[in-house]
Amino acid sequence: MMSSPDLFKRLGLGNISLYWIMLVPFVVQIVGSVGLVGYLSYRSGESAIDKLANQIMQEVGDRIDQSLHSYLHKPTEINQNNAANIKLGMLDWQNLAAVEKYFWQQSQIFTDISSVAIATEQKEILIVENLEDGSRAIRVRDQSTNYNWDTYLADTAGNRQQLIRRSATYDPHNDPPNHPWYGHAKNARRAVWRINVSLANPNQPSLIAVNFLPFSDRNNQFQGVLGTAVSLTHLGDLLQKLKIGKTGQAFVIERNGQMIGMSTGEIPFRQGLLAPLTENTAKNVDPNNRRFSVLNSQNALTRITAQYLTEKFGGLDNIKDRQQLRFEKEGIHYFVQILPLKRDSSHQDLDWLAVIVIPEADFMAEIQENANRTFWLCVLTLLVSTGIGLLLARWITTPIKRLGKASQDLVNGDWQALPEDIAIAELNTLARSFNWMADQFYQSFDQVNQSLRESEAKFSTIFQVSPDPAWIATLAEGRCLYVNQSLCHFLGADQNKIIGHTCRELNLWGDPEDMYRYWDVLHREGRIENFEVVVRTATKELKTVLISAICMSLDGQDCVIGIMKDISDRKKTEIELQESQAKLNTAYTEQSILFNAMSDVVLVRNSEGSCIKIAATKDLNLKGTREEVLSQSIYEELPHDAAETIVRTIQTALKNNQIANCEYKLEIDDREMWFATSISPLTEDTVIQISRDITERKQSEIILANAKEAAEAATKAKSEFLANMSHEIRTPMNGVLVMAQLLATSELTTDQEELVQTIIESGDILLTIINDILDFSKIESGMLEIEQREFILEDVINSVFSLMYNQAESKHIHLYYSIHPDVPKSVIGDSSRLRQILINLVGNAIKFTPKGNISVSINAIPLPDTSQYELKFAITDSGIGIQGDRLINLFQAFTQADTSISRRYGGTGLGLAISRRLVELMGGTIWVESFGQVGGNPPLNWQSDLITQGATFYFVIHVGSNVTM
Repeated sequence: MMSSPDLFKRLGLGNISLYWIMLVPFVVQIVGSVGLVGYLSYRSGESAIDKLANQIMQEVGDRIDQSLHSYLHKPTEINQNNAANIKLGMLDWQNLAAVEKYFWQQSQIFTDISSVAIATEQKEILIVENLEDGSRAIRVRDQSTNYNWDTYLADTAGNRQQLIRRSATYDPHNDPPNHPWYGHAKNARRAVWRINVSLANPNQPSLIAVNFLPFSDRNNQFQGVLGTAVSLTHLGDLLQKLKIGKTGQAFVIERNGQMIGMSTGEIPFRQGLLAPLTENTAKNVDPNNRRFSVLNSQNALTRITAQYLTEKFGGLDNIKDRQQLRFEKEGIHYFVQILPLKRDSSHQDLDWLAVIVIPEADFMAEIQENANRTFWLCVLTLLVSTGIGLLLARWITTPIKRLGKASQDLVNGDWQALPEDIAIAELNTLARSFNWMADQFYQSFDQVNQSLRESEAKFSTIFQVSPDPAWIATLAEGRCLYVNQSLCHFLGADQNKIIGHTCRELNLWGDPEDMYRYWDVLHREGRIENFEVVVRTATKELKTVLISAICMSLDGQDCVIGIMKDISDRKKTEIELQESQAKLNTAYTEQSILFNAMSDVVLVRNSEGSCIKIAATKDLNLKGTREEVLSQSIYEELPHDAAETIVRTIQTALKNNQIANCEYKLEIDDREMWFATSISPLTEDTVIQISRDITERKQSEIILANAKEAAEAATKAKSEFLANMSHEIRTPMNGVLVMAQLLATSELTTDQEELVQTIIESGDILLTIINDILDFSKIESGMLEIEQREFILEDVINSVFSLMYNQAESKHIHLYYSIHPDVPKSVIGDSSRLRQILINLVGNAIKFTPKGNISVSINAIPLPDTSQYELKFAITDSGIGIQGDRLINLFQAFTQADTSISRRYGGTGLGLAISRRLVELMGGTIWVESFGQVGGNPPLNWQSDLITQGATFYFVIHVGSNVTM
């Protein structure tokens, strides 16, 4: 059992005066009794307040839950009713004028609704909206507005009064581009909720919660999306009407912490225009640009409540059920209730939390007054009891203090006898006993002192001459009291730098965990033997030692005597031996796994080619058994050609001292096999041979070569056939056209003139087709050459426009061109082929443009370190354009954008393919852009112009120039 002094030492109290031992319990007893009574009284009142607060929070929470559910159920119910009326034919969704009147009546009935809307597959949209200032607006996009997005102010009867805004770029199927509400509802096939921005009043945008519902016609065919919205500002007004204690509040937030509605009147979103509508509509209508985080609320109570919930639950996403909590912030206590809104399928997209917070001060004023009275009563009782205790303690402790002082004087050798006339009998007896003990003590002190000096001398001699490092330290702190010279030499430090310091202060332990285990064993068992640890010397050198120590009492103090042995060299040798053994085992295992998995032939040969070792690989493709291969020369082992090839490769590898490769063929098991061999030098006269079976690859190469020859022959025959047939057909066709033209000059009737003109036009078309086939066959056969002659670029453009003028004029198409000032007037190249490309591209543009404009623009970029220029042509039309899925094969031979085009416009589909090949022969590339999509092969640094109407064909060619600009 531990004595009282030991207990005080363990508690860190040291020696306590008897005066305080008598006084403190007396005072503590009085304070404890009075404090307990006051505490129980306080807790009883506090418990009653807790019950009242919880009851109020529960009632307020139920009211908020019911109000929110009712507030958000109206949009869902309105959408469902409207969808049912459309499906039953009671509401003609295609007649937006009738729908507008119907929506207007709904907005008059349901005043809490912010807006009612419909959007259709025909990209028509109608919204009837109640604005924040009490006015109403009608927003519409249909045929009546020429498909512009118009916003009108309406009078009290629902009539359009004033056009306040018009936009030509609005698309209800992508509103805005980063918030596609229409597509979301269409794909979900159910009611969905979203947070949107209303721009009905452009100068005062507001945030709304919208319920979108897909609707269908009588045939269950999807036709569009209905929407009904409620204002988040009105939601805050709804919360503000609820009475929540004296200073309490409620707010609704999303799981990501963004604010929805606040009972404090705070607007939960950024107001006003974020950017001019003419510059950046998307920035204004993106809700994420306007949302506020609840952690940034202007209301301090809202901020600290949200921060507490986030820290407690590790994020608002982790709050799944209704919670009722208490928390404290800066000395103020609060009651909090959390209500998750998502409780049925109609609200599954609105994962909101309603939070109610009421300061405890709203309930605690009276109980705090009672607590103050109890506190001052305790203070008064403490003062009275302390005065009584002081008087009693002083009367009892005065003679005991004299006894204590006499004891100290006895230790110091300056003792005087105590008076023996003390009024308290027990203390008087104690004084007489102390005087007798002191007399006996002086008689034996000299004998004990002599024996102690002799023991200390023997121990000091043994301690200092020990060859092993040794020390004496206190058990409580591990502070060094004595060290020998061996320890100083081992640590590389003087005694005055060690004595008086703990091992922690000396930074002795390499691993602090070793120190904790060392002291734990000493305190539990009183000794430790051969404890292996790593210690750090004064020079930061780490050494491995064995420590042995024992606990004992020296001069009345619990101490530790320890000794250590340096085993650093032995430990290092053991570690190196273990590491070498581990590396050897790993290398052997890896080698075995590698060879067992290999299907290659691995051999070691000498400089003459004879095999001296065979690796144990997975599958040996040897010419004979292992024994036969090892016992024969290479010319006996292999056929002469293969042996000669390997010997030459061995000599090359040894001569150059690097890897050499070769291939050879063997017949193994009646099967012809090919091997690829890599030979690497091992020593001056040995190599390692690794041979891999490449029979399948060789066979594939042979088959591929034969197929390539057959394909080239077929291509050549096809090109020759096309060229011959084109010549054979063109000769009689020219005769037919000449005769038809001569016949046209003779006297003919009107019907005959039309028949002859039909023959001439059909012949021209057929001749154009034949020319295209002939040009294509020339290009395919590689017979077409590009000329390099100087010509005037603008003359080529003018000749093309002159040729195409009548075709363009007949369709009321305006042709024009522009040449950048940096383009040289005279260039060197093939003007006829350039003219052919332009005729193809301009002709295509005229063919697919009902009316409008066709432009040709030319730019030039000088090529560095050459006299050449890169000419870039752009042929732009306002025609029907080309769909994105048809751009991929546009420049392929015999391909058109649509199979129906050949029937409507005619053509073989060779024009663009020939143009592409001609552009490539002139060192360039060609591509097309239409409806924002690109086909062909544009340069890497090309930037799209985002063409939304018609098509633009681009091509780049390289030309020379001797003329300065």
